[in-house]
Amino acid sequence: LYAMVSGCFPFQGANNQELCRKIVKGKFECASFMSLECRDLVRRMLNVDPSRRISLDDCTQHVWCRAAFRKLERPPVHAHAIDCEESVESIDGAEPLVDPDDALVDETCRLG
Repeated sequence: LYAMVSGCFPFQGANNQELCRKIVKGKFECASFMSLECRDLVRRMLNVDPSRRISLDDCTQHVWCRAAFRKLERPPVHAHAIDCEESVESIDGAEPLVDPDDALVDETCRLG
């Protein structure tokens, strides 16, 4: 999450040993443009104590995620079942809206 929001990793080190030391200590700074809610979630996710780290279920209920989910929520789409025989009968004798592509029809028949 930190990398997706900020474009870089939360832990930086001059070498692998320094990087590992920072990860184990859990010391990092949040980018200044991150919202307070995002910072809170990232800090909870990167808690070095697994017993205090936020769970996935709690992440989905966090205020930052809920705000993002609300933006994605859309009203349900009600699909209507189509009776194929009725649909075919309703167009019997009607002129097609477009001429079928003979090559496509042949290929479809060949494929079964």
